[in-house]
Amino acid sequence: MNEKELLKKLVQLTLEKNNWCEGLGNRMFIFESEKGFPACFFIDELKKQNPKITKEDIFRIIVAYQHKKTEHKVLSGIGEERLKEYQKYNKNQLIKFWETEELDL
Repeated sequence: MNEKELLKKLVQLTLEKNNWCEGLGNRMFIFESEKGFPACFFIDELKKQNPKITKEDIFRIIVAYQHKKTEHKVLSGIGEERLKEYQKYNKNQLIKFWETEELDL
């Protein structure tokens, strides 16, 4: 899978997770395999393809995309200003497709 496909899969997994909107304060809970969330494989693959990518980069992309996809503020504390911040966040041009393409689900 390429970077886009891996991120798409992570977004799908988080959308399927009922408690995604709860516990958002713990930003890294989506990366904890012991909670039954099968994200570690995809994150490891992303890191193989792009060693500079961080968990925070991935988290920000997922949150921004989920916010956009659901078209309402289901993620507490994420308003329009924070969404713009997430969309602009592209440290070292890591994920170039975010501003130009949809991750069609």
